[in-house]
Amino acid sequence: KLHHYQRFMEEIINSVWFIISGYLIGIISIIVAVVTYRKSKVIKRPCAFNRTNNLISKSKNTISDIQITAEYKGVPVETLSYTKVAFYNAGKRTIKNSDLTQIDPLRIEIEDEVIYDYEIIYFSKEANNFKLDKVVGHTVLINFDYIDFKQGVIIKIIHSGNTPTYTSKNLKVKGTVIGAKKIETPHPSFPPTNFLLASEIFYEDEILI
Repeated sequence: KLHHYQRFMEEIINSVWFIISGYLIGIISIIVAVVTYRKSKVIKRPCAFNRTNNLISKSKNTISDIQITAEYKGVPVETLSYTKVAFYNAGKRTIKNSDLTQIDPLRIEIEDEVIYDYEIIYFSKEANNFKLDKVVGHTVLINFDYIDFKQGVIIKIIHSGNTPTYTSKNLKVKGTVIGAKKIETPHPSFPPTNFLLASEIFYEDEILI
């Protein structure tokens, strides 16, 4: 009986399914270890994401005798878009004002477009002390005292542009955050973070002008 048992065990150990299951267990263990490490690792993870709605599109006029004009706060515009920009810390290490640099400041830039208006419409805490400053026609500087884990700000940007997509490719959050690799831009298909869900206003479809 012992001989048959040993032979049976040898057949199991040498079977293809046993070998495959061993590889699968090894791969799963590695994945679990990596996920656990990333969750426990204390890092700075500045992230930025935007949602754009096109308000006025530039289209070819089929009737040459008719000219349609529009203005935003007295400024003639051919195209107009409304974008909500979210900037937040997805890492467990606090991002401080001293982590920002003067040479490469934290900012919103829109390539080949003009920013007509901007405003903070949501922030996590008053103590974050978010401030905005427009320096040129297509750039807005972002400043703050600190941002803890899952904290951030949502900024309303009114700008030129003919963006028909969900997110504006021309609008980018740039800058250097000391101690962080880069400002991450999550793909729209990624699940929303707790910060974006907590803000509620980020996923509202109303045009807030």
